[in-house]
Amino acid sequence: MATILSHLNSLNSRKATSGKDQFILNYEGFEPVFKRTLLVPTSDNTDLCIGYNENAILSRSAHDFVAFLKRGIDYFASRITDFHVLIIYIPRNFSHFREAKEISVDFNLHDEIKLYATDRGIKCQFIEERSINTYDPCKVLWGLSTSIYAKSSGVLWHPQAIHCGTAYVGISYAQSDEKGICIGCSQLFDSTGTGIKMILRKIDNPHYWGKKNPFMGRDEARSMMSQLREQYYGSNPTALLNRVVVHKTTPFMREEIVGITQAFEGINDIELVQIQAYCPWRAIKFGAGASQTAESFAVKRGMAIQLSSDSFLLWTHGCSIHPDIAGKFNYYKGGRGIPTPLFVKRYYGQAPSDTLAQEILMLTKMNWNSGDSLYKVLPVTLDFAKVLARMSKQNAAIYNKAYDFRYFM
Repeated sequence: MATILSHLNSLNSRKATSGKDQFILNYEGFEPVFKRTLLVPTSDNTDLCIGYNENAILSRSAHDFVAFLKRGIDYFASRITDFHVLIIYIPRNFSHFREAKEISVDFNLHDEIKLYATDRGIKCQFIEERSINTYDPCKVLWGLSTSIYAKSSGVLWHPQAIHCGTAYVGISYAQSDEKGICIGCSQLFDSTGTGIKMILRKIDNPHYWGKKNPFMGRDEARSMMSQLREQYYGSNPTALLNRVVVHKTTPFMREEIVGITQAFEGINDIELVQIQAYCPWRAIKFGAGASQTAESFAVKRGMAIQLSSDSFLLWTHGCSIHPDIAGKFNYYKGGRGIPTPLFVKRYYGQAPSDTLAQEILMLTKMNWNSGDSLYKVLPVTLDFAKVLARMSKQNAAIYNKAYDFRYFM
């Protein structure tokens, strides 16, 4: 227990950056950064600290270990007013419990426990031993502190809204061969890309495009989107909803389009946009002048190429130049390779392509679950969708209930 408590207490201390990642600043301590006090319990506080004998746990089966953790969560659910975030420490010796196939083919310890805790109103933070013994403690402290602050209902950052009164929705699908079900995962975000609610739903009558690309029929699409509309007004009772943008990685089928637009009847501005992460297009930047030689760096992040009135390529991965990142030099995430653009195709709506591109770029910066990067390649609407799709395969998955997105971080 001393190891994890010492690590948590280090959040209240300063740590200099290693300089390896140019965008990471010195970590100045929790209170100087977030203007909030972080209280870490001491080992003698047996009400808020539960330890265990590592050798005794190693002698148990994966089923026993999961049951042990769930009993701990049940205990802390009875003391939920005494803390904000429950920390679960997983030492390296417990790594074989992470994906114990004797429990389920799809089993994932992190996802199963998070879902179980979510249903009991507890926000969890997993910490593994490898993150404590790291080459770059400053980077780890930034990631851990931002996660704890966000899960304590803090707002880390948000950009200026491009269109006020806009709701951004992400839809994805997951299939579990073991359970024989198809799950629809949807997420609702406000006009600044700040998450509101996450919902998992079993799709009773999935349709298929090809062999492995499910989509909803009219009735189920209308039902899911109607639930999200209610959640928006429930979370923002005085807010207007003037515009809805729905993102999906696969094409929108006619039945889906009809169901979605019926659910948002009365809202004239609806955009249904496919965002495909993998496409054959690439681009190389050439210099100006007579030589026209290829430059040493990739194309700029944010570059777009119009393909038709309803489709374009957008480079969410590329070079950025900002004085706070690398001075006057190019910063290129990953440092090598030729970036792949997103292929964006609109199936319904009328907004200009540059508006859709600006919104996608804004939403790539809104994944609070990733404190170690300036941006993600996919917008948060779809980045969270991947996490939810994976979590939906667990036995503790919660269907047809809306939860604050912070539970799933």
